[in-house]
Amino acid sequence: SSVEELFMPPEHFLGKHIVDVLPDSFAKLTLNHINLLYKNGENQFYEYQIDIDNKIYVYESRMVKIDEQRLITICRDITERKKSEDTIELERAYFEHLFDSSPEGIVVLNENDCIIRCNHEFTRMFKYSSQEVVGKKINSLIVPNEFADEGTELTKKVAIGNIIMHETKRMRKDGSLIDVSILGKPIQFKGGQIAVYGIYRDITDRKKVEEELILKNYEIESQNEEYKLINEELHKAK
Repeated sequence: SSVEELFMPPEHFLGKHIVDVLPDSFAKLTLNHINLLYKNGENQFYEYQIDIDNKIYVYESRMVKIDEQRLITICRDITERKKSEDTIELERAYFEHLFDSSPEGIVVLNENDCIIRCNHEFTRMFKYSSQEVVGKKINSLIVPNEFADEGTELTKKVAIGNIIMHETKRMRKDGSLIDVSILGKPIQFKGGQIAVYGIYRDITDRKKVEEELILKNYEIESQNEEYKLINEELHKAK
């Protein structure tokens, strides 16, 4: 019951039938692929697991026909590779969940500034379907004409590797404008820029509150000025 016992000396298996050497489940799997090899004439590639000392080892087997009586099988331990693949898959699952459930609108842009991916919040925010968005240039899709120069400038900055943070207005499918904050961040891979993240947050409510505060402050300042003038007039009257 150790890894070393997998590598049997030749006298333990030469001249013997597969079912006399391999565990039942593994022998059936091997025979099935031998039958497929001779029936279809196609090389066989398959994986199998072996439990050794309560640890699962994963192997890859490649089977090639030599002639009608002989074949060759090459097996290799791919346990570590499978672990790495599982780790990558787990990280991808985490990313997909964060991307799709984010409360902010997210797009991924290619080197031509075209959208290659977007999340649900982006389509909800700008009232497009994902099919209407993918493949379109981000600036032509949501940048109002009066902000075209600004959009071009932001694109140039992030295209050369800069991170941009900006508050502005963008346009929905129905033509209405929305206040947004934008975070643009390059995606680097092996020393080069391969794409760009665009993250949009709806700040309409915040902007309304800010405008109301500004208006309120203006009203207070106007009232203070009126009170000041009244006090001056009263002082002169005395």
